[in-house]
This record gives sequence, structure tokens and C-alpha cells, in this order.
Amino acid sequence: MLRCAFERKYDCLYLVSRDSDMAPVASIIKKQKLAKLRLLTPPELDPSSEISKIIGRGGHIKEVHLKKALLKDVYTDERGKIVVKRPSEYDPPTE
Repeated sequence: MLRCAFERKYDCLYLVSRDSDMAPVASIIKKQKLAKLRLLTPPELDPSSEISKIIGRGGHIKEVHLKKALLKDVYTDERGKIVVKRPSEYDPPTE
């Protein structure tokens, strides 16, 4: 991520996290003015105070977007044979 910033391979970085482990990288990118930084966090969770101080509060990923991004239960070939099945641990929670 940092190397690509120095190589100017992007002009805006969307960091999807609520941890502070990416704070040093975000700090370098911001101080060097290598790219714009945007922060996204999971629904109903706030980012760490350390990363918020660098990037700002950002926004939340919406639940509807997570649901749209889920893998389908199964993927089949042209004959209808199941070629990939989503592991049960990736099943969405039941409401």
C-alpha cells in the first residue's frame, strides 16, 4: 500500500478497518501528501481513536452493502453441477 502510494498508483485510498495497525502507514501517506485518505468501518463499529486522528471519522459500511457482497450459496457449471459451495462458516447470521 505504501509503495503504491509512493509510485502514485492511486490518488485516493479507502482504508476499511477499525484497527490502529494501519495508522503508521496512513500517517506517512498523509504527511507526504501521497494520496487522499478515506476511512470506512464495519456497521455500528467506530474506528480506533489513533486512526481517526490521522484520517478523520470516516463512514460506515452499510449492512445492505455487506449483504450484496456475500458469496452465493453455490456456484454451478453450465450443466448445473456444483463446482463451488460457500463454506458454512461464511453463511450470514440468521436474523
